[in-house]
Amino acid sequence: MQNAIVHNLPDQGMVWVTTTVGPGSAVLTVENTGDILTRHQVSTLTEPFQRGTERLHTDHAGVGLGLAIVKTITGAHGGTLTLTPRPEGASASR
Repeated sequence: MQNAIVHNLPDQGMVWVTTTVGPGSAVLTVENTGDILTRHQVSTLTEPFQRGTERLHTDHAGVGLGLAIVKTITGAHGGTLTLTPRPEGASASR
């Protein structure tokens, strides 16, 4: 959620959180508005210390570990983290 808020449009940015339940699984989806990201940019976001120069906010003290930690915790619980660029801008995390 912190990443979805911080890496969003500066004015009128939106964040959506949805959950779904399937047989033997649960899905949490977090989407936000923001800059348009390529598939390549999104594929690097779970690498430690990768923030991307287009998304660097001088008022945010993060170091690019958030999604790397999310990926590790999700994997430790038998889950997967999927990051997908949204055509309208920013990304969806599942």
